[in-house]
Amino acid sequence: MTTARGLQTPWRAFRLAWRPAIALSTVGVVITSAITGVAAAWILGVPVLLGLLLGSIVGSTDAAAVFSILRERALNLRERVAATLEIESGSNDPMAVLLTLALVSILIGEMDPGWNLVGFFLQQTILGALGGVAVGWLGAQLLNRVELSAAGLYPVLTVAIALLAYGVPAFLGGSGFLGVYLAGLVLGNSKVVFKRGILMAHDGGAWMAQISMFIMLGLLATPSRLPDVALEGLAIAGVLVFVARPVAVTLALLPFRFEWRELVFLS
Repeated sequence: MTTARGLQTPWRAFRLAWRPAIALSTVGVVITSAITGVAAAWILGVPVLLGLLLGSIVGSTDAAAVFSILRERALNLRERVAATLEIESGSNDPMAVLLTLALVSILIGEMDPGWNLVGFFLQQTILGALGGVAVGWLGAQLLNRVELSAAGLYPVLTVAIALLAYGVPAFLGGSGFLGVYLAGLVLGNSKVVFKRGILMAHDGGAWMAQISMFIMLGLLATPSRLPDVALEGLAIAGVLVFVARPVAVTLALLPFRFEWRELVFLS
């Protein structure tokens, strides 16, 4: 899914909205996770760190499916708003994953909050970015130089490139999610053979992955246990949707002079 988002993001959109999008996908995710986490700790009566862990897990947004529906309905969004949504939806997962990993490490005693945490974030971000860009560039060169026996094999090769874009940074101690997104961004904006077929194959694969993910989430839920936690779950969801996300969007985008209607829509 993350690779497909990167493949479909043009450089024009990235240049236009990378600053507000990155602010949303970093500062916005942290603020959303913090507010939701504190509320979850109070609602559930658990330690704050456990509440923050829950907030981190649900702190990132997935605007890809919503944005595709908006496209299908041909809504005329302002270009900067549309680009901000598109880039943020692909780049916010790494921050949520890093927050979750950091809080789990703190909870089990493998990491102390402080400069170690700062170093962890810097290492994950820098190695993830460098690894993703490098694998994306090398992947584009490979696609243009290798001669495969069938056009349908090129999407298969890009899947292998995506796996490398995740695996190489992760092996080096970086963020695989950030790496695979940036690799997709580089590939999608490079001139490669059978590009249209590659984009269509990955778009279909991304939809299948999203469907499979939600099926798995449904399978993990036990219906008989849901009534016991329904009120708490709905309360946390309400805080996330109506308090945490609007506050995070407003604060993160304050320097970029969005109109109030645009902030409401992004929220």
